[in-house]
Amino acid sequence: LGFVPDDYDESGATQYPLHICLHGRPREFSLFVSLSLFCAPHHATLNTGIAERGDGTSFATLSRVAQWGPMRFISEGQTALFNQLQVIVVQPQMPTNYAPKDTADLDAFVDYLLVHFHVDPRGVSMSGLSFGGGAAWWYAVDHAARLSAVAPCAPSASTFANTPATY
Repeated sequence: LGFVPDDYDESGATQYPLHICLHGRPREFSLFVSLSLFCAPHHATLNTGIAERGDGTSFATLSRVAQWGPMRFISEGQTALFNQLQVIVVQPQMPTNYAPKDTADLDAFVDYLLVHFHVDPRGVSMSGLSFGGGAAWWYAVDHAARLSAVAPCAPSASTFANTPATY
């Protein structure tokens, strides 16, 4: 799912900051955590098995990705802040077999966005909730020079195991 500012310049004369928000892992239990703007209140539904991740079969299930994070506000029509910031927002559905420490596919996705949208490469930020927070963290560890900011929201403690203390 994605958002470009209302006055997005197709000519390429303007480059825009890019924010990527990664969703949490599918879960089989209920969880409530109150977080910041980019990781809004989170509540996974009991026994859905796909929580905030769609199953790839229809827009109805893909829209679950928009339950939390910036796409929630955008899907509810609350776009003023994103238009004011002139930011492109992308909230992808991650594959079921995605491993947070394997950042190659996510890096290829960032490359795709840089090629296909008018993105300022100095203005790429990433956030993530829970499992997505771990993925954002590991992306920042492996590709720190590509990000202007990272906000891993509520990743598991195991995310930080064997991570250099300088990050």
